[in-house]
Amino acid sequence: MITRRGSVLVARYYYWTVIWERNYDRVLEAMANDEFFIEPATIQRHLSKPANDEFMKQLMKERPDVKQLSEMFPVWRWVAPQFNTTTKSK
Repeated sequence: MITRRGSVLVARYYYWTVIWERNYDRVLEAMANDEFFIEPATIQRHLSKPANDEFMKQLMKERPDVKQLSEMFPVWRWVAPQFNTTTKSK
């Protein structure tokens, strides 16, 4: 379960920072407070773990879109942002 949680965490981070081009600090804050209910520093530690780093590299190489992320992790909502960050029009 820890590995799966790490994968979801990385995918959500990819989603907010790459697809929606959100601000790093605000993404960490929103993921901590609204999605995973853990400290931002804990998210940062998880993102830097070797297995999660490899998954991030895979995502960056393959560049999955929202539909593909939804197929990978169907229980998560992969829709327009709901938290207030530096926005990019899509």
